[in-house]
Amino acid sequence: MATSTSASTGKSYPPALNLHIEPKNPIELEDMLASLAALGRRYQNYAKEEFDLTRGENPRLFVSSIKPGSIDISLIPDLLDAGKAGAGAIAAVGAGDFVEAVKGFAASIDTLLKTFSKPTSAASAPELTVKDCDDAVNIVKPIANAGGTQTFNVNNVQGDQILVFNINSPQASRIMDNALHHREALLLPETETKKSVALVWQKIDKSDARVAGSRSPDKGRIEEIDRGAKSILFDESVASVKGEIMGDALLQMVYYVDVEIVRVNEKIQAYRVTKYHGKEPLDDSDEG
Repeated sequence: MATSTSASTGKSYPPALNLHIEPKNPIELEDMLASLAALGRRYQNYAKEEFDLTRGENPRLFVSSIKPGSIDISLIPDLLDAGKAGAGAIAAVGAGDFVEAVKGFAASIDTLLKTFSKPTSAASAPELTVKDCDDAVNIVKPIANAGGTQTFNVNNVQGDQILVFNINSPQASRIMDNALHHREALLLPETETKKSVALVWQKIDKSDARVAGSRSPDKGRIEEIDRGAKSILFDESVASVKGEIMGDALLQMVYYVDVEIVRVNEKIQAYRVTKYHGKEPLDDSDEG
């Protein structure tokens, strides 16, 4: 392991990513292990790209110490499997480059969490994958569920802090929600648009319009597309339309809308209303 001795203390420090957690409530072991596993996987991918390692070379993160009280975990990176040529690889890379790699990896985690600190879309963050969403959720899950704060910092080989960032419980919860919504959007298939189609409501719930996912308590039929009742979703830009169209005669009216057809496994799962053109009474002859 690449280490150096501090002139002031005489102690030897490896470059490290340190995780300091002050939970409000006890953290479930499963949440903590999932968080560490996500960090380990991301470091493995980061180090392979950073140092252009060959197949079979496995960079890893090692837990070097755990302190009582608040949770303090030091994660010591190793470029290769410790049973192979890890020390040699670090020597070949150079201690300075190795420290920069640890700092760069921590910065990549900071960037990931900041990206999910606000809602994302395919247009605003096209580089994000389902795996990125899963990792962000797992990394912040301990604090999102238990409350408190979570601080990441990086020490160099002299033991000096060269990078630090932290998140609190509300931030962690927001990151989780945004990552889960983005994950759901990535898993939905591309949609097909139909304009000015006749929507007949089958059932409408008093809750707010559903804008995410592929299911909704609201059901309706668009017979020119499919005779079966499907979930009705709303684009965020027209979510207020649901409140405008609700009324005593709702089920006796036909509504003209633009929709996106949401398919799952090639079957129509839902219609997403993107524009509302108006309504008129439903003739008995139109009911199917």
